[in-house]
Amino acid sequence: MIGVLGENGRLGYLRPSITVDEQFIDACEGHGDPETRFRFADRCVENSCEHWSGARCSLIGRLMTAGRDTGAAQSAELPRCAIRSACKWFSQEGPQACAICPVVVYRPA
Repeated sequence: MIGVLGENGRLGYLRPSITVDEQFIDACEGHGDPETRFRFADRCVENSCEHWSGARCSLIGRLMTAGRDTGAAQSAELPRCAIRSACKWFSQEGPQACAICPVVVYRPA
């Protein structure tokens, strides 16, 4: 897990990241859907993912476009991030991906 959703709707990063294990799952049980309160990250599976297009993740491009459309502000300073060295979005888009990442939150339909 790389972050916790704050009351302001933005992601608060954890450093170091927390491994999701049975103990974490047990602690979350009965407190609602964890995906709406926490931000999880896993390794990119590239071609095995519905968002993979050609040689890149198409999701970050769509998120960045949506962020520009909603006026998401870019900060000059990158947030502290435990996964940046392995982040597919950062490797593709650089600091622009970091600007949109804190506002990416799972909202079930």
